[in-house]
Amino acid sequence: MYKEAEKLLRSVIGDEEITFSDTPNPALGDFSTTVAFNLAKKKKKNPKEIAEEIVSLLKEKEKRYIKEIKNAGPYLNFYVNYNTFGYDLLRKIMERDWDIEEKKEKVIIEHTSTNPNKPLHMGHLRNAILGDTLARIFRFLRYNTEIQNYIDDLGIQVAETLWGYKNLRFEKNKKFDHLLGEIYVEVEKIKDKRIEREIKELNREMERSDISREFVERCVEAQLKTLSDLKIHYDVLIFESDLVRSGIFDEAYEKMKQCENIVLETEGENKGCLVMKLGNVFPDMENPDKVLIRSDGTATYTGKDIAYHLWKFGLVKRNMKYKKWNSLYLSSDTGEAMNFGRGDIVINVIGVEQSYPQQVVRLSLELLGYRDKAENFYHLAYEHVSLPEEKFSGRKGTWIGYTGDELLEEALLKAMEEVESRRPDLPEEKKMRIAKAVAMGAVRYNIIKYAPEKKITFRWKDALNFEGDSSPYIQYAHARCCSILKKAELQDFDPDFSDPEEKELIKTLYKFLFEIKKACDLKRPHLLTKYLNDLATVFNSFYNSLKVIGSEKESQRLALVKATQIILKEGLQLLGIEALEEM
Repeated sequence: MYKEAEKLLRSVIGDEEITFSDTPNPALGDFSTTVAFNLAKKKKKNPKEIAEEIVSLLKEKEKRYIKEIKNAGPYLNFYVNYNTFGYDLLRKIMERDWDIEEKKEKVIIEHTSTNPNKPLHMGHLRNAILGDTLARIFRFLRYNTEIQNYIDDLGIQVAETLWGYKNLRFEKNKKFDHLLGEIYVEVEKIKDKRIEREIKELNREMERSDISREFVERCVEAQLKTLSDLKIHYDVLIFESDLVRSGIFDEAYEKMKQCENIVLETEGENKGCLVMKLGNVFPDMENPDKVLIRSDGTATYTGKDIAYHLWKFGLVKRNMKYKKWNSLYLSSDTGEAMNFGRGDIVINVIGVEQSYPQQVVRLSLELLGYRDKAENFYHLAYEHVSLPEEKFSGRKGTWIGYTGDELLEEALLKAMEEVESRRPDLPEEKKMRIAKAVAMGAVRYNIIKYAPEKKITFRWKDALNFEGDSSPYIQYAHARCCSILKKAELQDFDPDFSDPEEKELIKTLYKFLFEIKKACDLKRPHLLTKYLNDLATVFNSFYNSLKVIGSEKESQRLALVKATQIILKEGLQLLGIEALEEM
């Protein structure tokens, strides 16, 4: 539809930018373009006259899906041949013929990257759900996609928690990440100068040896158990200690020292430090002098992050070893060399509060002469998420009672109440399976549906709403499709798509790939939730207005139902949500 319209226009206007939008009234066509306005500015002519000229030039052009082209003043309006277009579209959807070429670029998406010393809270879930959904979208579009989770196992927070684990008494019958989180809070309360000295010494020992590795891996395993319920998985876990001990950081720092904008300070407050002088190139930048290596030889968070990204982009020769760990790989001092890293595009899902450090990493790539890499470095910044009246702090322990595990437990209880009230006839095992799919879908959708830069106040009445803009609403539309399809067999048909509801459904189905590509290009997963909600609404209108089983158009309407079921299922899978066949 759009492709044919664009091809027709290009045959007479060349490479001018063309965009299409739905018309406000079907009498004015199915979609339109304002390209005549752009041409009018360049040619210094009346846009209405240009639109008329284009219509005249296109009149004799061969068309398959476009029935007619008219102008309404300066607007070019396109009328679709729904019989031909609809029949071909439904056939392609049923064959899962997405016409997507395999991409050459390798995309590395880093998400979650939570300190391994506490349980995940709702903000961490937003990070992981955003990153996982974006990765699913890239993979669907046939990008070579690698998902990384960075484990900061040398951070001071880990040292504090390890000190507490060694020196404090505690109950052991708790999920390990919850236990560590409570220990961390307790250490923050009792810390004095003696304890701080011991923690610093422990931190130095952690950098020299792997004394914290088993402790950290147990915490990460507990965190990943939470995320597995939400169908979130990774390809590789990158441990900071392995990056340090592999020599990657040393090689990266030698590369940094060769840059004229990275200098060893000989005086002032940064004496003896390796400093990136961003102010020389970006005079308006906030805090332009960025310390990368302190005077004692230890790397700052930013220095480590720059080195990490030089490795991500394959700009250093050294690499790490990896070993299989459950269903994924993790970096290790033993194991095998593997082809992780060396990405063409890097996307980091990190909170908005890290915007400045992320900007520094991108600028450092540019200053080091890797402008193309800097252009392919993206920070998907997201805002905080909370429950009404609640804010979370790791040190203060205000997350206690509001962890990701507790959120998912409450979601399951509330979903089970909904299933019990709506389907008391179902066996208990089926009720639980449906409730879990509804619960996990409700959490994922209600987090994804907001633009990343918007703050979220998570409310159950929104997440478990069966009336619209929610996962249960879309899951129910899919289940309705499955129910209809069980009652009759699909057969071939002679198309007669004359009803407005049929046309609107065809047009909405057609937009599936366009919305996925837009979500990918803009790194905005929430665009897909809006599309699926719109599709479910258009389908419900179609179903409520037109008879399917037993109608004169049963075969073609069944085909519309089947195509809707396929698109809803594909879309829900991209959101990491189970497409239920019964609710």
